[in-house]
Amino acid sequence: MVSLKAVATVVTLWVSVTLAQLTITEPSSNRWWVAQSINTLRWTCNTSPHTNWTVLIMNSDTTILSGPLALIAIRKYNYDCSKTIVPGEQLKPGTGYTMQFANPFNNTDVFATSESFEVKPVGSTYPPEITTSEALTATGLPSGTSSPSATPTPGNNGAAANAVGILTFVLAAFTAMINV
Repeated sequence: MVSLKAVATVVTLWVSVTLAQLTITEPSSNRWWVAQSINTLRWTCNTSPHTNWTVLIMNSDTTILSGPLALIAIRKYNYDCSKTIVPGEQLKPGTGYTMQFANPFNNTDVFATSESFEVKPVGSTYPPEITTSEALTATGLPSGTSSPSATPTPGNNGAAANAVGILTFVLAAFTAMINV
């Protein structure tokens, strides 16, 4: 028979893992890159259980890119949750590219995968600047909400942290009642 304490522990762990995810927010289907140019890589770092990873780029069309290409390593994620990258001549213009964040010791252990995106030819225009509402959405704050600091931190979702804390408290209280 399964104890309620075991069920409560599993539910608490599941909620914690579900809310602590690493997400690649740029590039994306509407935030393309330009070949051999300065490009931005963004992610939600404050909700990530991982602190180190390798950034890989790949394309489903092997005539464009023959296999995963390691671009950079991220160590102890930088706190602005982004990196500026000049990918070099290996990236040919085309569609079907994806980014992956993978375990630095085992690239098949993937932590996050981006949406499919396009690499445009050298000299193409960049996507429009991110609007305030897009930036707030990336932080987990609803539009029209002001951030408590002067510069919002992408991925910082206080509501999610509060929900985990409350759920943990309720489950602990429930477990204590069962054990009485």
